[in-house]
Amino acid sequence: MQYTIYQASAQHVQILNDIHYKSWMVCYRGMLDDDFLDTMDSQRWISPFQKMIGESLYAAVLETDGRPAGCVTYRLSDQPYDNQRTGEIVSFYFLPDFWGKGIAAPLMQWVLTELKQMGCIYASLWVLEQNQRAQRFYKKMGFLLTSELLYSDMGRQKTTDFRMMKAL
Repeated sequence: MQYTIYQASAQHVQILNDIHYKSWMVCYRGMLDDDFLDTMDSQRWISPFQKMIGESLYAAVLETDGRPAGCVTYRLSDQPYDNQRTGEIVSFYFLPDFWGKGIAAPLMQWVLTELKQMGCIYASLWVLEQNQRAQRFYKKMGFLLTSELLYSDMGRQKTTDFRMMKAL
């Protein structure tokens, strides 16, 4: 499958939002509370992306056949205990139609190269405890589980995310 990866900017905010929203609706069904997903604003990511893209957050889109298929957002880690050379993959999503097509690995390789070029020696990400599919993919890409946990509220549901890291 042919693909193109490009750096996203403020003009791509709607594309980034749509990939996130459509992926969440399928990926997290059965993991997160249905009410939370069913009442989620379909434009949820527009405002945060408009504020952060190009400032503290970077993004890229993978297209195949001229159609957006997936995206990644990343930054220098803002965790107080990380050194300044840790990059964070904030989000990594593909539209459900593209799951299992073998195009996620090139986007992950791309973002890892970007983080390394930014001077990072580690890459980190957070993954929902129940998201076994994503955990398998990240392990395949060389990420290791750490002992760090992040607790959040998603609607009425308490969630746990695992931190995964990889040396670059």
